[in-house]
Amino acid sequence: MTAARFSVSRSRILALPRRSRRRASVIVETALCMTLILLPTTLGILQYGVVMSSSNQVEQIAREGARFAAVHCLEPTFDGDENQANPPSLRYYLKNNVVKNKTTIAWSDIDGPVRTSDPNAIGVQDGFIQVTPGSVGARTAGTAVSVKVCYPMKRKIFTGKITPNIGNLDNDYNAVSTFNIE
Repeated sequence: MTAARFSVSRSRILALPRRSRRRASVIVETALCMTLILLPTTLGILQYGVVMSSSNQVEQIAREGARFAAVHCLEPTFDGDENQANPPSLRYYLKNNVVKNKTTIAWSDIDGPVRTSDPNAIGVQDGFIQVTPGSVGARTAGTAVSVKVCYPMKRKIFTGKITPNIGNLDNDYNAVSTFNIE
C-alpha cells in the first residue's frame, strides 16, 4: 500500500506546470554537460600535474648527479656500476641517495644504455644517464662536467589510455646539469 503512495504516473507528471518540467529538464541537461566538460578538464589537470612532477624530479636527479660529479668525477671508481659503494660511483649515489629516497621515478626507467642514433637499437625505450666528458682522462679540475638524464615520459601518461589520440606523449624528457670540476 505504501509503494502505490510513492509511485508517480505519467498523468501526474503532465499535470505539473510547464515551469516545473522545464526546471527538471534543465537540471538533467546541466548534469550531462558538466560531466562532459568537467571530467576531461579534471583529467587534464591531473595529467599536467603528473608530468610536471616527473619533469621536476628528472631535473633534480640531473642536478644531484652533476653536483656529485663535480666533486668525485676524478676518482677511479666514479664510472662504476650501481653496486660500487665505497667510494661510491655516480650510479650508486643516484640510485641509493636520490632516486630511492626523493623521487617517484623508478631506477630501472633511467638506468638504460645511452642511446645511439639507431632507433632500432636495444634499449631504445629506456631512459639513461650520460656524463660528459665520458672518460676520466678527459676530465680535469676547473673544466665543466655535465650529467644528462633522459626519462621516457610515456611511462607517466595515463590520459592516452582513456582517450585515444589525446595525451600522446611519446617524447622523452631530458635534463642536463653542468658544474665545474673541483
